[in-house]
Amino acid sequence: MKKTGLSFILFIPALIFAQRQRNFLTKENTETSVVQMLDYNNSWIPYPAYSDRSAWNKIPETLRRQFIAKADRALHYQYRFIPASAYLAYVKTGDRQIQEKPYAANLNAVKDLLMGELMEGKGRFIPQLIKGIDNLCAMQTWALSAHLSLQKSHQEGIIDSTDNIIDLGAGRTGSVLAWTYYFLHDALDKVDPTVSKKLVDELERRIITPYEQRTDFWWMAFKTPQFVNNWNVWCNYNSLSCILLIEKDPKRKAALVYKTMTSVDRFLNYYKDDGACEEGPSD
Repeated sequence: MKKTGLSFILFIPALIFAQRQRNFLTKENTETSVVQMLDYNNSWIPYPAYSDRSAWNKIPETLRRQFIAKADRALHYQYRFIPASAYLAYVKTGDRQIQEKPYAANLNAVKDLLMGELMEGKGRFIPQLIKGIDNLCAMQTWALSAHLSLQKSHQEGIIDSTDNIIDLGAGRTGSVLAWTYYFLHDALDKVDPTVSKKLVDELERRIITPYEQRTDFWWMAFKTPQFVNNWNVWCNYNSLSCILLIEKDPKRKAALVYKTMTSVDRFLNYYKDDGACEEGPSD
């Protein structure tokens, strides 16, 4: 009986990390084929350019008014500074909301202003949007306080601003700012010529370069065997948005896109046939 129990315990890792080598994304593709397949003119984007006002005006008026009303409220929003103590609170008291709530409020204001400007097209929301961009770019990290252990030091609660990590928070912020750059870089530069360059520089430093250089983020699943959950697809999706919208070099872009494909294949291979996500058990 004891021997049977021991055998089962030893078999648990095989059950946990059992995979089917589906490789849906990379089975018939290589980095070279990705170079040839990629669209480098952004024609894959299904949305009209900001300057195409006739296209934006085709959106139902009631919906446009809803977005503009949210942007109007954001015009009066006071962007909040998040002190280092808010990150340390996660270690000291377990409170992550003291950092996450103002961070989310700042980012949501930027999103609302972006959408309002796309709907209205008058430049009215641009100055307040630039303030939000400056606020986000001034942060020492785009990561959430609960995820600082992804730093190479594995230090929790203390930000290492030289070690840019990609988590759910950093990825989400990067994606929002990448789309902001894509749609409004010309309009932003008319008000402040430094804004677009700042966006590109920060997205490169905080998302694209770390994504290129790192293979040790657990959600990438490049370690074998490797537990992985839906962080994988979210972080890859947001990083991919930054890569596609910001990176200009064709070869580098293709290499990075192929890396996202390889990483997501690890997730798809790990995912069980019952479709259950292990986000909960991972906590």
